[in-house]
Amino acid sequence: MPAPGQPESPADAALTARRVRRAGWVLGAGAAVLIPWTAYLAWELPEHAVAVNYDLAWGGFDVGLILLLAAGAWAAFRANRWLPALAAATATMLIVDAWFDVVTSGPSDRWLAVAMAVLIELPVAVACLRLSAHTQGLVLWRARHSRAKGHR
Repeated sequence: MPAPGQPESPADAALTARRVRRAGWVLGAGAAVLIPWTAYLAWELPEHAVAVNYDLAWGGFDVGLILLLAAGAWAAFRANRWLPALAAATATMLIVDAWFDVVTSGPSDRWLAVAMAVLIELPVAVACLRLSAHTQGLVLWRARHSRAKGHR
């Protein structure tokens, strides 16, 4: 029996490959559309703006980050198949957090935002990306062996 997510036949593999290529085209089109949109926003948006619910936005973002870190910890302890995806999502949120902390900080707080980004957020993001890249094989191996022993 193949590991979860692996095709069971050549026909399944071909179908999966076509779907992945289609997803690649969709993602590439999204990137292409965002290029002029991003240029427009960079040119037209004001340098200063008052944000409504700024505290709620950051608090909600941090709650999401807490949930991803906790889910990643759970997945790591169990060598769960969701670990690579959770680690990659956590890395993404940490990078976004570092970016917005630095660019939205005031002049008096900028040094602290940069220090936290360089010393905490970005190194943890790199660790999460490495975890994501290096655990896929472990997860597949564990799934294969637990099924062979009759575990679910």
